[in-house]
Amino acid sequence: MDMSLNLPTRDVRRMHRARLLTYGLTALTFMLAAAPPVHADTEDTVLELVRRLEAPGGYDTVHDGMGLRPPRPITTLRVEEVLAWQRSAVQQGSLTSAAGSYRIIRLTLQRLVDQGVVSRADRFDAATQDRLGRHLLRETGYRAGDTSDATANRIAQVWAALPRIDGSGAGRSAYEGIAGNPALIGADTFRGVLDGAIRVVDITPEPDRSRVGKRAAPGRSPYETFGRGE
Repeated sequence: MDMSLNLPTRDVRRMHRARLLTYGLTALTFMLAAAPPVHADTEDTVLELVRRLEAPGGYDTVHDGMGLRPPRPITTLRVEEVLAWQRSAVQQGSLTSAAGSYRIIRLTLQRLVDQGVVSRADRFDAATQDRLGRHLLRETGYRAGDTSDATANRIAQVWAALPRIDGSGAGRSAYEGIAGNPALIGADTFRGVLDGAIRVVDITPEPDRSRVGKRAAPGRSPYETFGRGE
């Protein structure tokens, strides 16, 4: 029985408005529950993932296999000092010159200096390293919201800790077998980050069983040739 029949007109209107509000909130709740996750795939998200996998020690990360240590923490060095140290390390037999939070090798750093992305006088601090990492990411064609397998594969060509998502070698690093460079997450995890379904903070890197802490090739452009000591 509709009790509103016995109520004054003003009270009936209030009751109907309350019912409509309740129905509206209920419908909104169901819509939100059924909606896909909010897309959180941005450049910052991808760069955060790279830093978490390639350099959990932070912006002063130096490849463990480098026989020549930098004269000071690399975030206090100028870019020209980093280049000089990388060159000397390679000349003394270091396996790689990869350095910093994006494990950038000497040839790549020199190229980005030549292109004007950073200057030789810039401090190799967090801001400079992030500028370099962002430029390398954009070189793959990536733009915020891009979840395509082709773009993910191009990103994996730059950073060895990330797996190829599709095609030949899917689930493995593009540098698998080169100086101990397996991917540190699976293809589904990488795809989940790009899809916005997985937060970077919730990712636990898989153990690098072959050469823990001695990753040799990340931080290069896919347009450069990889070779020993670059």
